[in-house]
Amino acid sequence: MSLNIKNQRYKLNYSLLRDQGIINLSSFMLIYLSKYRHN
Repeated sequence: MSLNIKNQRYKLNYSLLRDQGIINLSSFMLIYLSKYRHN
């Protein structure tokens, strides 16, 4: 039972980290594109 709870928590943490990475990447691309456009 505890193993199942740990597995669920790991999946939740992994999905949160993955979503955060996607958000960071998209914001980085937006900043890069805005700087590139100004130049």
